[in-house]
Amino acid sequence: MWVGIDLGGTNTKIALIDEQGKILESKSFSTRSFRTPQAWVKRAFLEIKEFPRVKGVGIGVPGAVDFDRGRIRYLPNLPGWENFPIVERFSAVLGKRIRIAVDNDATAMAVAEWVYGSAKGYASAMCITLGTGVGAGLILEGKVYRGIDGVAGELGHFPLVPWGKACSCGGKGCLERYVGNRALVHWARKLGLLSAKEDDLSIVSDRAKKGDERALDFWDKVAYTLAPTLIGVVNLLNLEVIVVGGGVASAGRPLIGAISRYVKAYAMKVQGKRVKVVKAKLGNSAGVIGASLLPRR
Repeated sequence: MWVGIDLGGTNTKIALIDEQGKILESKSFSTRSFRTPQAWVKRAFLEIKEFPRVKGVGIGVPGAVDFDRGRIRYLPNLPGWENFPIVERFSAVLGKRIRIAVDNDATAMAVAEWVYGSAKGYASAMCITLGTGVGAGLILEGKVYRGIDGVAGELGHFPLVPWGKACSCGGKGCLERYVGNRALVHWARKLGLLSAKEDDLSIVSDRAKKGDERALDFWDKVAYTLAPTLIGVVNLLNLEVIVVGGGVASAGRPLIGAISRYVKAYAMKVQGKRVKVVKAKLGNSAGVIGASLLPRR
């Protein structure tokens, strides 16, 4: 059995997963309840030790990772995790016989979708996560691509607007500041699609699926905002498929169909004809399933 951990900015999900990628048991707890990463590791250990016959543990995290050394470089939305030796800390409590690996959460999601989901059978794919943050995992020519320092895939920090809104990464005008969950909630409130007390974009998704014109227009504008970045990546990398996941992807066809139309219309001819844009198959389970694959690969 394998354990997958999806360390989110709000909640942490932990699951026991079999050799075929099936979730046998899952748990969750608040990430922000812990003031230090050491305290978080202790809580995760308490959950893991309840699982039987664990061979390895994989952790997906929302930020930059040194995959080979098993360290978190930094997490933009979780201060205090800088240069944290997470693999070493887990090995100290779980023992050396348990294999441990850590990677960026979008890369973990991409691995899951490549092995079990919507990217299965493709050699060149980008899996994007749209949620609190915006990230991407890359499969290029049949291999996971992490970049020379292991931090490739920071799609959310493409500069969409020159010298635009300040971002937690230190840059300005980053894509995440315009299509991240917080930005979209604010946008939906301004349009009257959410009340001041509502922050659940699934409300807007449900309205769009019922044919509400304002909700449909909202998701079209989100796709319009996201598309230029994706078009640039498609032109650069000649991808076969873009898999769209994360909480915002629950909007379904009103969002993903619009992304596909814009990408195919405005990407270069050969690249645009080749690429497909599809919804992630594994949904909210992709993070833990992908993380569980990390110590196996």
